[in-house]
Amino acid sequence: MEAYLQDLPRAGAIAVVIFAGTMAAGRLLAARLSKRLSLKTIMMGSALLGVGVSGMVPFAASLTGFYILLALSGIAAACFWPTILAEAADCLKGDATMLFVMLACVGIAGFGFTPWMMGMIGDSAGLRTGFSVIPGFFIGLILVLALEWRVSRRKS
Repeated sequence: MEAYLQDLPRAGAIAVVIFAGTMAAGRLLAARLSKRLSLKTIMMGSALLGVGVSGMVPFAASLTGFYILLALSGIAAACFWPTILAEAADCLKGDATMLFVMLACVGIAGFGFTPWMMGMIGDSAGLRTGFSVIPGFFIGLILVLALEWRVSRRKS
């Protein structure tokens, strides 16, 4: 935060609190929405929100604007871990415990890969450019969800 918006170091700690809080609220919202909408619909809507919000983060000129985008990012990212687990357990045959372990292993790899990729791009082209990784991942997620939706419709 200090390097990105030339603000106080504690602004980064506040940013983490905002993101974590809105992510928790987003998970509760996703649980409530799952009674009315399918998990695939929730994930697609969250991914579309994620593309829009994360695409605007590099253009945030003020700390308040950045915090608002960060809050919306927390809501956009909130549903994915539990809904992907639930959807995978419904769609894939096999031991659910082993499936959850394997998904956690892949998640850990992504948890390390994403900041590494952002850092590499940030070092070579600037920190704001490094944030372009996030909309790219959301777009990739939309493509995977669309492909999975199409394949599952053919099987039906």
